[in-house]
Amino acid sequence: MNASADNQVTVYHYNENPSGYYVVDTKYPITSALSSSAQTTIIMLKTLGIVSEIKGTSFTYTDQSMYDQYVFGDYFDVMTEGCRISSKSVGVDVDTASNFVTEYGCSAYVYSSSSSTLTNASTIEGAGIDLIQVADGMSDVGDYTSAVLLIGFLFGTSVNEYQETAIKFADWINDYYNDLQEHLESVYDGTVEQVSGIASTMTQYVAVKGSSNVDVIEGAGLSCPVADTVSVGSTSLKYVGGTDTWLNYMDVGVLVALRGSSDGWSWFDKDYTTCPDYFANLLNNFSSLQCCQNGNAIVVSTMMPAPLKSGIIAEYAYSNLFDDGWAESYLADFYMTFWGWSEEQCDGLQYYMTQEEVLGS
Repeated sequence: MNASADNQVTVYHYNENPSGYYVVDTKYPITSALSSSAQTTIIMLKTLGIVSEIKGTSFTYTDQSMYDQYVFGDYFDVMTEGCRISSKSVGVDVDTASNFVTEYGCSAYVYSSSSSTLTNASTIEGAGIDLIQVADGMSDVGDYTSAVLLIGFLFGTSVNEYQETAIKFADWINDYYNDLQEHLESVYDGTVEQVSGIASTMTQYVAVKGSSNVDVIEGAGLSCPVADTVSVGSTSLKYVGGTDTWLNYMDVGVLVALRGSSDGWSWFDKDYTTCPDYFANLLNNFSSLQCCQNGNAIVVSTMMPAPLKSGIIAEYAYSNLFDDGWAESYLADFYMTFWGWSEEQCDGLQYYMTQEEVLGS
């Protein structure tokens, strides 16, 4: 394909949002772009090494210290007030973004499939900005790999560094996934009893089937008793511990709380004795559940590609099927191979905290 920064061509590809796939046309190659600062989007871009091409971001916090420096640090230069294209983690102010088109030649905005199509999408595209919506938060290895390969392709004109990294990552994560499936084979064939579980990211909410968070625990071989009983587009049901009882009567073997780094605390600081108060608040809200009374609740780090979270949860739920440190070794390899971290940086990292560690009892 004879394309360059000065000679862009149009390519057609799928985007994805909660309603499904849809076809878009994008100017190729992308050499200058805008991005959401959603954690999942930044993690995917960082994994591919796409940094200098990002000229502006949409983000929530005004104080950079609220973001995890280990994940977002490469993007801090474009997370300043002058580079803000929206005050939302996913959003675009058209007038501001148009200035980036003029000044830097930005031709695309990369954002997450977990967000609905932007309400002003047609206006943004009218300003010359293509919308690239990818499955950066999905635990399904096929969906995630497709998104990585798409981004790697769009940001290069030939088999360049980004495309090579995307292919390398696709091979790597498929090897990981196949290994995970082999370890869970006895769960799938019924030899080992399947563990049930629920997922939560916010203190009073439980993920429903069809959400990416339920996909994460199901990818770990768990079953989820919470049906998709809410309207299309919703991903969670409200549960207020001590007031609601509907969840108490369901078979829940383990509570999985999925949380990232924020408020100045990072999973990568290795200071697990000072975890944020909201970890405890989240677990305490579910204290009436039998699984929590049995001590079967964990808080899992989300500072990684989504499919890797399933490995952490699987190792916890089915510890007898995995060698100790199985998931941790894959994660260390990921950070060293794709983020360029040293073995020393990865040594001693925790990727989940037990209920006892969070609550101290």
